[in-house]
Amino acid sequence: MRRFIPLFTLILAALIAAGCSLADTPVPSGPIQSGPLPGEETIHTDLTANPSASEGAAIYAQSCSACHGPEGAGGGQMTAVLDEQGIELPMLNDPELMRSRSPGEWFAMVSNGTLSAGGMMPPFSESLTEVQRWSVVTYLYTLGTSADQLAEGEAIYNEVYAECFGADGAAASFNDISIMATRSPNNVFSQYMADEEACPAAAELTEDQRWAATLFAMT
Repeated sequence: MRRFIPLFTLILAALIAAGCSLADTPVPSGPIQSGPLPGEETIHTDLTANPSASEGAAIYAQSCSACHGPEGAGGGQMTAVLDEQGIELPMLNDPELMRSRSPGEWFAMVSNGTLSAGGMMPPFSESLTEVQRWSVVTYLYTLGTSADQLAEGEAIYNEVYAECFGADGAAASFNDISIMATRSPNNVFSQYMADEEACPAAAELTEDQRWAATLFAMT
């Protein structure tokens, strides 16, 4: 234990110096504890501006890619150090992982970090504004999705789902971040995009087309 404490401190300092952010420890297989623990920030959604995936991309490139790699699949400048210490990062571009987590779960992790749970990620509730953190979260959902898929999802939504949920998604609260923060892509897919009672016009769509529309709604 006496040897571990300074080693942990040195590794943590190296990660911070390299600009590592987000989940530097594996994402649990079960629900992420979104807290807050004493002293941690709660999830607020009373935003004065809309999150921006493009702004999130810029923040990710500066503060996250050193650990997670430019596309969320590792390969950043700190990868070798993390591997030597046995730290396994989640593949942020894994569609299955992305579809299983709600924006609120990711936001809590970005805001509060993982130090209180024994991880190595510092909190970013003070260094990034609330909108910036939500922008990073919005960008995370694009890592496992191609630009072509998002463009297809937008076209499908406008052509099919807008009839059911409105052009802005208000009928399904897609435009309400406080509600969407609690919904994973899996939730949106099963409760709206794949539910033919909720949207009969989607009956002729393939599963891939429904997923494309789901991911568009999430971003």
